[in-house]
Amino acid sequence: MPDLQISVMAAQPFLMSPSKMTVSDSTSTRTPTFAARVSRMFLATVTGSAGVNTGTEADPDEWIKGALQYQLNNAGLLSNWTCALQPDGRLKITYNGTGTGTITWDGVSGSTSLIPRYLAGFDANVSLGAGASMTGAYQVTHAAFVPSGRANSDGWQVIPKRSAIGETDNGLSYSLTASLVRRVYKADWRFLPRDWAQRTALGANGTPYEPTRALRWTAPSATPYTTGTVAGDLADTTHAVTDPPWSLVDFFSTVHGKRCALAVGNFQALVAATDSAYFTGTFSREMLQAERAARPSAKDTEARYDWTGVEFRLASQATR
Repeated sequence: MPDLQISVMAAQPFLMSPSKMTVSDSTSTRTPTFAARVSRMFLATVTGSAGVNTGTEADPDEWIKGALQYQLNNAGLLSNWTCALQPDGRLKITYNGTGTGTITWDGVSGSTSLIPRYLAGFDANVSLGAGASMTGAYQVTHAAFVPSGRANSDGWQVIPKRSAIGETDNGLSYSLTASLVRRVYKADWRFLPRDWAQRTALGANGTPYEPTRALRWTAPSATPYTTGTVAGDLADTTHAVTDPPWSLVDFFSTVHGKRCALAVGNFQALVAATDSAYFTGTFSREMLQAERAARPSAKDTEARYDWTGVEFRLASQATR
């Protein structure tokens, strides 16, 4: 049976490490450079041109359009390339020019040349004829995609904050309050594949629960860089610590205190550009510090996992 479509997406901000790629198209061959700016995947204001957003955590670039597509098109001067997130969380790159367009992620010397490729979820260089497209092998990083992300949810709840209430001997009560409330969304994220191999075997759409490499269990990182150097990763110390595929362990281990974004129930509409609304806020401290939040979705099998008690505290509503 086909897996459910993704309905929920969460994205965290990340500081883009200065990095390059080589682009060749009908206009020229060039080596654009990504600046050290804060971005979020998809759930951010779409400007299509770097510099309109401030590139800070409060106002991050939308990396797909505002960084990658912008740089592919020679700092926004061209329209040869289009980048678009797909319904399954992967990124599609389309070449709109004439002749052949190529992106050589690995063609620039230096340890940062693979960073754009990893963020985009690609595992190979890109070579396209006019009008052709290529989709990444993996979902974009620094994000989580969930088909069943509203299980056991009470929707948005209002929680008072900074209040104290007492009761007198005669049954009356008194209180001190700042007259402030916060909105909190809490739900279980269910039926996620255990790892990327299970995702493929099951035909699942969601972000896997487990990271692929051993290092990411003990030293997850959200900083884009390309060499695993932390001692103890016996399985692999040659690939990026932040390379795809990403997992819920990667995501929730690196979101502490960050202003994240959340789309609840309308991810497909956002991809189709029939909706533009999402929320910004933080994942709660209590939720991130909870023990045994993840568990198998069904008894006697570990093919799918649930991450229970996901709690997001609203800061603002926003639009792409």
